[in-house]
Amino acid sequence: MEKIDWTIIGTIIAAAVALYGAALSTYNLIIKRKEGQRQVTVKLTWGVVGTREEPQTVFFLEAANPGKRNVTLKGCCIQLPNKKELVMPGAQGTINFPHELEEGKSCLVWFPVNEVARLLINEGYAGNVTIRAIYRDAVGGEYTSSPFSGDASIWIKY
Repeated sequence: MEKIDWTIIGTIIAAAVALYGAALSTYNLIIKRKEGQRQVTVKLTWGVVGTREEPQTVFFLEAANPGKRNVTLKGCCIQLPNKKELVMPGAQGTINFPHELEEGKSCLVWFPVNEVARLLINEGYAGNVTIRAIYRDAVGGEYTSSPFSGDASIWIKY
């Protein structure tokens, strides 16, 4: 029967503990750094606002702050397929710009679907198009939604 060399086993255990400590320290550093950054998630959806007698189909541009820092939003827009941006000065929503978006809070701005579709068709997009919502903050940060696709020639009927 062979003897076990406990010094090698001790070295292996010490190396494993050191590796675990280094990984844990790196993880904690990444989490702490992320908590210090501004974080805004953006969604582009659609729905209906107004009354039962006068409903209006709109694109909802939602911004949420899951971070630990407040973010001052200075504006939002819809990015068209050609990278042009649609800004609607008369857009309605739950806020006015500039707006301080506190941690754990969200806000909405909405654009009429038929007006967006009309602009898309004027730009030459009559079929399937992909658009995105963008919010910008006061220090130059830009937050973009996932793509939203549909047929502009159908949207104009809303």
